[in-house]
Amino acid sequence: MNQRKDTNVDHSGQIGIALLPNQETKDKSIALAQTIHPNLLDIGGAHYPHMTLYHARFTDVPSSVVDVMLKDVAALLPLSTSFYRIATFAEKFVFWDVSMLPVLMEMHERALDLARYFTPGKGAVGTESLKLPAEQVENVRRFGHPLMRHLCRPHITLGYDEGGHPAFKEQERIWQGGFDRVALVEIGEYGTVKKILTLGE
Repeated sequence: MNQRKDTNVDHSGQIGIALLPNQETKDKSIALAQTIHPNLLDIGGAHYPHMTLYHARFTDVPSSVVDVMLKDVAALLPLSTSFYRIATFAEKFVFWDVSMLPVLMEMHERALDLARYFTPGKGAVGTESLKLPAEQVENVRRFGHPLMRHLCRPHITLGYDEGGHPAFKEQERIWQGGFDRVALVEIGEYGTVKKILTLGE
């Protein structure tokens, strides 16, 4: 029987690495989320506004690996970002998209080191009912998430609805925001952050 190691506790389940917005960006994303209807998400209430670097269903990730990863990403913060549009993803989600930066891709690739604790073909988080193109389906199989590597689409999720958003019109929404913390998080329904487990220092 495996015994818990006080100095190296393993993390398993639906978890990920996420950037947390500064207060101004958090407040703005909460206000925008309240304009999305219908919406099953409670951004700012039960669900934390965040930008996912990578999440999936993992097995036995050593806390020492997580700690070093969080430290590496935290060293690149704070991060100034340019939000540029509000648009749907896979018909059901509404994203507030962020322009890609080299440092964001560096953070994303660092978080992807968690992929060695993911079993390909298993453990996709919240993608079962989505209509995805072939490249994204392959990413789900390999990484447990559709928006990886060159398909990475940095964003804050504002809304989700099972019935989709067929009438939603893409909106230009230019705004300068920022992220000042990184965390290991527990992932809940619809890719939401259910709980912050460990903050990077």
